[in-house]
Amino acid sequence: MFPIVNGRRAKEGCRDEQIDGPSCGLALLLGLASAVFRQPLPAELAALAGVTVHRKLAPVGEIARKIKAIAARARCVRTVLVHQDNLEQAQAAARSTPLAIVPVDTPGRAITLAFGQGTMHSLLGAAGREPARRQELVESFFMLAMRGRQATVDWTPIEAAAGLALSSWTELGPTEREKLDFARNVAARHRANKGLLTLPSVQWLSSLQRSVATEYLAHVGQQCADSGTPPLADVLDLVRPRIVTDDPDPATLKLLGAVGRLLAVTGEPEQGLELELKAAREWTARRDGQEASYPLCACFRIAAALGLAAALQETEQHLATLRAVVGISPAGRPYLDLARAAARIACSLDGRLIEGAEQQEALLCLQRLATLADRCPPHLRWSAARWLFEAFLAQGAAEQTAALARQVEEAAQDRRPGAPDDSEEQHSARVAWALIRLRQGQATGNPVQRQQALDDLRHDEEGIFDHLQAAAGQRGEELASYVLRFYPY
Repeated sequence: MFPIVNGRRAKEGCRDEQIDGPSCGLALLLGLASAVFRQPLPAELAALAGVTVHRKLAPVGEIARKIKAIAARARCVRTVLVHQDNLEQAQAAARSTPLAIVPVDTPGRAITLAFGQGTMHSLLGAAGREPARRQELVESFFMLAMRGRQATVDWTPIEAAAGLALSSWTELGPTEREKLDFARNVAARHRANKGLLTLPSVQWLSSLQRSVATEYLAHVGQQCADSGTPPLADVLDLVRPRIVTDDPDPATLKLLGAVGRLLAVTGEPEQGLELELKAAREWTARRDGQEASYPLCACFRIAAALGLAAALQETEQHLATLRAVVGISPAGRPYLDLARAAARIACSLDGRLIEGAEQQEALLCLQRLATLADRCPPHLRWSAARWLFEAFLAQGAAEQTAALARQVEEAAQDRRPGAPDDSEEQHSARVAWALIRLRQGQATGNPVQRQQALDDLRHDEEGIFDHLQAAAGQRGEELASYVLRFYPY
């Protein structure tokens, strides 16, 4: 599709020929962006990358042949965007041509390169000067953030755009600023468990519909759990009066789950599990497989960390009911698979007996999730790799353990040309690598390695780490062991 990369047939030496197939995914995405932004794409630009059903970029086959075809048949093209994994082959094929090969790893990065950072800034700035358009965009940012992590595959441009709007839209009212600040910080949390969210004012909350305000507070609770902001005591004072366990509405169930996850990392995992089980029971009774997947994942993790067989059994029963009646949504299925497999591995590590068939099933599940590069989010894949390492280590599989550790270390220290300094991929790999080295330090009794791993984990996951450190102290438990048990992802 490179002759039509800008949504119309290119001129100046490009033949009137259409090429389709998976390689055109990114070109089509850029064409759609061109229509949405009402901005033409450069005629000298082409794109060769797939876009998966999970809205991620993917490498394509026969990249060298396609690069040579562009050079021969689309002489107007000077720049070709390719997936990072295709970079070396594409550069080799383009050596004797005038083509510049530029690697991209996310749709957001591709869009920025295609239209230019200045163009994106000017488009957003112009929109902010029109009151109706500004209000429409503020609501869009806010509602996107309210939908949760799976609303988009790449939160980096959302974080950047909301931040730009906050700094450049001079006529924002207090409510608009609250919504944009919320969107920016939620995007930072989804990207890398970051963000500095402030506590919402009573006036701000009262301006929202009750159900929207309750869901908003669920995000505040999750933000506190992952990033450490707003302060824990203030968040609990704000959300606890809204926790209703008798006939809760959907928004309150989401709040129960968020508070349960917050309590699980702040020293009250037993109370957190109680709330998660309540939410899981209610969502299961309402036959909502999508919403049930969130508390069910948390139940598997917390119950395994606490060694509560009865809670694990109840969680399995809810999952079996949902699978038999309504099924689990495709979006929630890999998260549940991971949580369930990790719980089984955690049980075997603590000496709790599980059947050999269950352990083998967990191992195969983790291997599958860890290799789904184009179909699973990075944080999920690298978490699966971390638990797969735990399983190999427990089995005494030295060769597999060493090979997997090298793979995670290489991804954590990715220095390929064009690789971003802090992509979600690299961030997730660094966290997995820190947890793997922490386990290695525990297994070998190496206090230096253990401390270095804890320091690195705190650098990347400061909010979660500080919660776990305080909780370990409150409960009188050794920090490294506590982190390995209760790290929530």
